[in-house]
Amino acid sequence: MIRNAPVAICGAGFSLIGQRRRERELLHQADELRAQRSLPKSSAAGADEDAVAGTCEATRRMNTPSAVALALCGHAQIENATNAAEDAAKTRPSDMQLTAVDLPLTRAASSLARNRPETAIEQLRSMDHIERIHPEAIYLRGVAYLRLRKGSEAAAEFQKIIDHTGVYWGPFYAVSYVGLARGAALAGDMPRSRRAYQDFLALWKDADTDIPILKQAKLEYSKLP
Repeated sequence: MIRNAPVAICGAGFSLIGQRRRERELLHQADELRAQRSLPKSSAAGADEDAVAGTCEATRRMNTPSAVALALCGHAQIENATNAAEDAAKTRPSDMQLTAVDLPLTRAASSLARNRPETAIEQLRSMDHIERIHPEAIYLRGVAYLRLRKGSEAAAEFQKIIDHTGVYWGPFYAVSYVGLARGAALAGDMPRSRRAYQDFLALWKDADTDIPILKQAKLEYSKLP
């Protein structure tokens, strides 16, 4: 029996409930309206949502994917993205957005894409004091701990996103329940894992049924002891 999930005021939108096909339709309509007004298409639309949901179509279409999209999907683009970030940091060392945010995120994404989660965690350490406004750092750190099979540490990262519902977490809120469930299972806390899967499935009860992370979560939940 799936219990009532918490109200996710921070993650409202189609990315929260997993209606990706409907979201793409709306984004397409928005881009048509933008074209009629000679405005550029919305950039990076849907890349993070697709990446955390387990699909990579949007990432493959983009020239400059986000750090999360690169980490989870961007094997083909990762070298160019890393080189561009490193070169930019050398030419603009006083650019704080670049040196304090973009560069560590890109480095960590590169490490995760190359299956070096320990390195990714170290590269994200400098963002500890600003992670509340950059949830991708928390999410990537949680992914890294999962790959290291450090369940308690992974669960703690995803719990940060779940706990702070007053912050806009975008596509990371709902899927953090899956991260928490996986971390708790690795740590041997099956009741906590079961609750987290239940909360995710309640949040995504109207989601498209073919989304990879939803299918994986249902399968993992069914196999819990």
